[in-house]
Amino acid sequence: MFSSYQMCLYTKNEPVGAKRTAWLPDDKLECPPEDFDYFYTYLNTPGHVVPTRVPTSPQPSVAPTLPYNFTCEILPPSNTVPTSAHQLRPADITVIAALGDSITAGFGAAAYTPAQVLIQARGVSWSVGGDESYEEGVLTLTNVLRMYNPDIKGFSVDTGPHTNYNISRLNVAVGGARAMDMVAQTEDLIERMQNWTNIDFDNDWKVITMFIGANDICACSNYTAAEYAAEVQEALDLMHAQIPRAFVNLAQVVQVTEINKLDGLMCDVFHYAFCECAKQEFNENWREISTQTFNYHRALEQLVESGRYDTREDFTVVIQPFFEKTYIPPNENGTGWDDSMFAPDCFHFSEYGHQVCAMSLWNNMIEPVGLKRTGWHPDDIVECPSADFEYFYTYLNSPGYQAKQPSVNDPFVEDHHEDTHRHNDQDHHEDKDHHDDQDQQDNREYPVCNEHTGALVTVIVLLVAILVATISGFIWLAKKRSAPPANSKF
Repeated sequence: MFSSYQMCLYTKNEPVGAKRTAWLPDDKLECPPEDFDYFYTYLNTPGHVVPTRVPTSPQPSVAPTLPYNFTCEILPPSNTVPTSAHQLRPADITVIAALGDSITAGFGAAAYTPAQVLIQARGVSWSVGGDESYEEGVLTLTNVLRMYNPDIKGFSVDTGPHTNYNISRLNVAVGGARAMDMVAQTEDLIERMQNWTNIDFDNDWKVITMFIGANDICACSNYTAAEYAAEVQEALDLMHAQIPRAFVNLAQVVQVTEINKLDGLMCDVFHYAFCECAKQEFNENWREISTQTFNYHRALEQLVESGRYDTREDFTVVIQPFFEKTYIPPNENGTGWDDSMFAPDCFHFSEYGHQVCAMSLWNNMIEPVGLKRTGWHPDDIVECPSADFEYFYTYLNSPGYQAKQPSVNDPFVEDHHEDTHRHNDQDHHEDKDHHDDQDQQDNREYPVCNEHTGALVTVIVLLVAILVATISGFIWLAKKRSAPPANSKF
């Protein structure tokens, strides 16, 4: 008969500080000592002094944080439901929605590895995400508006594709989308709003944000500003014709050549896949992309400033220009560039990047046309509506702004190409000094982040995953073949 100690199985019970650090061929299964029948830990090992715990920085490192103390006066809703888009208080908004590409879909916002960029973190999307709250550290346009109206509807939550209605709700953005896709997204949005029982389609006031264009630029084709604006116009015309009581934010496209500030093998791989023509290493004419982006900005300005979307009192479109001159700032020690706004693919926004965009969008909405900031800066804060003007600013209510005579038949597309060049010749000199300053800083160029995902992202990530799995398989097989025969004594 064996004793219970002789029959013990696979138990090593050695004190901390006296644990063996290697296996030797003559090792055997040990049994717990008769005078101590517990597993040894740091706290029960005799003579072991437990050091004071020193907090360490989490990995991956935490991005910069924004101040979340909301100090604005909470303005009440209007005494009666407004009938004019030019007299909207923040608390009057009851529905929020968004259209766009992979940025608005939330690609990369929850990513710590390149493979995780495929996760669509719609709940933290800058213009429409509704996860948690502002006080809990999730800064989105939805959560700012919730400070004024906690019952706002339509915001996206959690993670998932646009086809999961319980997740996406009125966030109809699709990864890889271009301007030509905005009509289909608008049709999808209208159908969702009309069929959602919690929405009074005719009477609820809606804030809708459209952000599109980087994938058009990164297609690296001769897709002109006139063609781009014509596609956007078609979608806005559909909204104007079919959506009542809507305030539409039209965000300008980002400065895609800003990716030149983000270096490294992984960055270069994704940049080559997503926006080859904007990267200096891959295109000697990359600076032309800055000019193309500038022309896109001017084309949308001409479209909206024509007054085409101010022919109805309950509908308006306002260009929010904060992306126009948003540039990646230097890092804290001045040795490089601050990449905290970006996901691991050096392309999409991180959650911090989404928060910066949300803050900038909100600030633009409460700034008069003609005085809106055209770029984000690291010291920006969440601003409060003016004490003497409690409405969102539009082209018709901004003091000093000369609105054009509204005309739904504005011949924009036909005349645009010539006008854009004329407008560009006039305005290009205004940005030249800033461009020169940037060149002196890094001898290359400026602009900001980008999007594009869809099939290209999937292919790149899958190829990397397959490569890693293959190498791991070969290593495992080599180790298995070189291992000694299994003569287990156990």
